[in-house]
Amino acid sequence: MKKKNGFTLIELITVIVVLGIVSMISIPVVTSIIESSKMNNYRNSIYGLLRAVEEDHTASGTKHREYTITNGVVEPNIEFTGDLTGSNGSIRYDDNEKTTIEINNGKYCASKAPEKKQVTVVKCP
Repeated sequence: MKKKNGFTLIELITVIVVLGIVSMISIPVVTSIIESSKMNNYRNSIYGLLRAVEEDHTASGTKHREYTITNGVVEPNIEFTGDLTGSNGSIRYDDNEKTTIEINNGKYCASKAPEKKQVTVVKCP
């Protein structure tokens, strides 16, 4: 009798089922990690903009009280580190030089109340 080389149908089906189970577990985890990274990248861009605005605010003789962001472009024009493509919103200073931020890019909404130190980024509704 000749010896047959190869896998049986049961072995192949078992491997396919195991691969399916592994992918069902790993795909949501990887997707969540990617989403979290994108949100953190947006948050870091907001912090870069906030640092640039605060530097402009303290260095400016006019003491701008409000900065507007339209489609990622900041007015009055300032240079900052980060990517806010498609973002719209504003940054405002009150009389105590406290900052209020409301910016969104359609996917993420960033905000900061005057009494808070941290910028909050969530998925937009």
